[in-house]
Amino acid sequence: MCVSVNSPLQTPIRSSVISHGSVQLTFHAFVFFLSQLLYLLNPMASGQNLTMRYDVFLSFRGEDTRYSITDHLYDRLLRAGLRTFRDNDAIDRGQELKPEIETAIIESRASIVVLSENYAKSRWCLDELWLILEQRRKCNHFVLPVFYHVDPSDVRNQTRSFAIEGSKWILDDVRRWKAALTEVANLTGLVLSGSETEFIAKVVHTVSCKLDLKHLSTPAHLTGMETRAELKLSVHG
Repeated sequence: MCVSVNSPLQTPIRSSVISHGSVQLTFHAFVFFLSQLLYLLNPMASGQNLTMRYDVFLSFRGEDTRYSITDHLYDRLLRAGLRTFRDNDAIDRGQELKPEIETAIIESRASIVVLSENYAKSRWCLDELWLILEQRRKCNHFVLPVFYHVDPSDVRNQTRSFAIEGSKWILDDVRRWKAALTEVANLTGLVLSGSETEFIAKVVHTVSCKLDLKHLSTPAHLTGMETRAELKLSVHG
């Protein structure tokens, strides 16, 4: 979500001066200095809500991946302590995006876009993708494309299963959807190869490290979860 965060620099200083010999200490000025320092050190302080509702929004084509990679990925994200939004409704994908979907995208710090064979055949998915990329441009929203049994070049050039039938849709929609597919394919993403279990672990690891969570809560009943420190060691070690 893009919101303005008032900088402490705009806060007027009203303080009383405490004198001790030749030393004068302005207490409120000292507090102001500390708040300014914390503001500058906070990487999310500029232009982004500090209390986002979700860490990750999952965009996927239900008929392709709901009960396969998306289901397993959702479970692993939760186990990693990442608050994840996944739409579970069996809906008519010809309809407009539901308001709660749009809100979930805006209130998420990152999105994982699972690009599968029939992704581009859904207006719903294409509208999701367009809004996700809008958030990326406006709010530093991290986007990770996951190419699931599809070739990134087909996504980039809208060929094979990613070709969009122009006669079926409004021309302006087709143009923005094609631009969105090209843009997401040009981002750094992950292409499925080898073990799907290991691939899912890599997706979760990539997002966790990118978001760089300050506090990763580990529920008592879950075991074997990586801590943030362990994640950083595996990256820099």
